[in-house]
Amino acid sequence: MGGGVMSVGNLWVGLKPLDVRGVPIEAVIERLRSELRKIAGIRAFLLPVQDLNIGLGSTSARYQYRLTGTDVGTVVRAGEALRQRMIHLPEVTDVITNIDARAGLQVGLMVDRVQAGRFGITPQAVDNTLYDAFGQRQIGLIYLPLSYSKVVMEVDPKYQSDPSSFASLYVPGSNGAQVPLAHLTRPWRAHAPMWVRHAQQFPTMTLSFDTRPGVSIGQAIAAIRRAQATLDIPDEVKTEFTGEAGEASASGTRQLLLFLGAVCAVYIVLGVLYESYAHPLTILSTLPAASFGALLALWLTHTEFTIMTAIACILVVGMVMKNAILVVDFALEAERNDRLSPMRAIRRAALLRVRPITMTMLVAVLSALPLAMGTGAGHELRQPLGIAIVGGLLLSQVLTLYTTPVSYVLIDHLKQRLLRSVAAAAHYSGDGTS
Repeated sequence: MGGGVMSVGNLWVGLKPLDVRGVPIEAVIERLRSELRKIAGIRAFLLPVQDLNIGLGSTSARYQYRLTGTDVGTVVRAGEALRQRMIHLPEVTDVITNIDARAGLQVGLMVDRVQAGRFGITPQAVDNTLYDAFGQRQIGLIYLPLSYSKVVMEVDPKYQSDPSSFASLYVPGSNGAQVPLAHLTRPWRAHAPMWVRHAQQFPTMTLSFDTRPGVSIGQAIAAIRRAQATLDIPDEVKTEFTGEAGEASASGTRQLLLFLGAVCAVYIVLGVLYESYAHPLTILSTLPAASFGALLALWLTHTEFTIMTAIACILVVGMVMKNAILVVDFALEAERNDRLSPMRAIRRAALLRVRPITMTMLVAVLSALPLAMGTGAGHELRQPLGIAIVGGLLLSQVLTLYTTPVSYVLIDHLKQRLLRSVAAAAHYSGDGTS
């Protein structure tokens, strides 16, 4: 059973190993999903079991979109309108909510203020009477030898679930007369949720969904946001992706900020190492080639960009920067010790270091090749890592062998021009002062 609800159940299915069944788990889920839709009277949602679930909770789908507000009705109406739009989106499937707005019944009372005013009864008096009967009002304490017990006033529990109990309640009037509650109120009935979830003490409604085969979570997030933009959702309703969808929604900005922070840190370290503001830029010029090579390999193999591929891009950037550091370090030593020009120094460094750079690159590529080929159990997690490393290293190695010397000479030329401009400006300022 699922959370004590009689209409919800869970079934665990163990699949055969991948080398036996021959198809990935996504294909198995899609095949079962199409067959289960033919069964009338049930709604089945298939979810792969993972070792790491981020905020998944007890939902029946992998990703979550949460609506939170102060009023239950407003949240439910906004969530139901968005659910109807999400059902027809081609990017998502298995859209389910944790609140069924029409699964339960509710009953309430509408106070006739004019009638109540004739008897001198205020709405507060009606509220107090209802709270006395159904709210468990504490009216005293019974002290025991070692503890105490609270005295609670309420009607007999067997009458608390029967709306006809309202007819037996009386409200005190202004002159002390007891007025039947039925003379002051009008009962009403309506459909209502069976339960209401809360997040940080506020009513919340969660829409769980999964992506269709071949659709990334980024595409699904963009489609849901476009669908939400077409709805008139009140400003007091807060919407956000949670769980894996929330991490995917925020990871793009986080990864970019982390990457920029790492680049700034590398620039500072290299600037201190070489005592130069210019030549660290030569090493950082290898970043576009490394990142482009990794992304190109992912695109050619139709591999989704995930956290693992982001880690692979960082690894590739580190390896390629190491090769550029070797070349720049030899060139600077040649300039300082042998008094060579920048062009001759970088040429000598490239000739001397091309063999060790190529050897280290081949070792890294051959080490990552088994990962890129994707064999063994759980290769879905490792394969994007290998593809990004192999593609990034191969392309960046070919490009940086030519672009690093060019960048070195170009940056040195720009540095010399800048120094000459600063010297000329200082000389002109000195002449003007004298």
